[in-house]
Amino acid sequence: MSWIKENAQRTYRMILDGESRSRKRYQGHSSAMAQVYNHMILPLANTRDRVTQIRWGIADYESNFGIEPEGMWLPETAADTETLELLAQNGIRFTVLAPHQCRHVRPLKTEGKTEDKKEGDTSETEWIETPNASVDTTRRI
Repeated sequence: MSWIKENAQRTYRMILDGESRSRKRYQGHSSAMAQVYNHMILPLANTRDRVTQIRWGIADYESNFGIEPEGMWLPETAADTETLELLAQNGIRFTVLAPHQCRHVRPLKTEGKTEDKKEGDTSETEWIETPNASVDTTRRI
């Protein structure tokens, strides 16, 4: 983004305008995603370097868009449990994965919906197994 900002100012402005429009369209949620600072494959890095890449990626996003990112793209969609936990610890709510990387999925929590919860149940919804990369990648809006 820094190169675009310096060398293609019109394009940079269009990216910022598009992000702003997406926040209006999606009730404050942005269509833009942060990315780790360099094109580093995080599961191959040590914990300190992973944290640095995540934090610098968040800072870069904030410097361009003026808000904290909700999502972060990982190079080559390379993810492992430690990386995903570090993303969550740093406020990142989602990332993009390939269908074969999902063992199971569940719908997002629906605000105020508690009729299906049983006493003592701490889960938000039931997990759905996704054998053979069968995760549904479509989204109907």
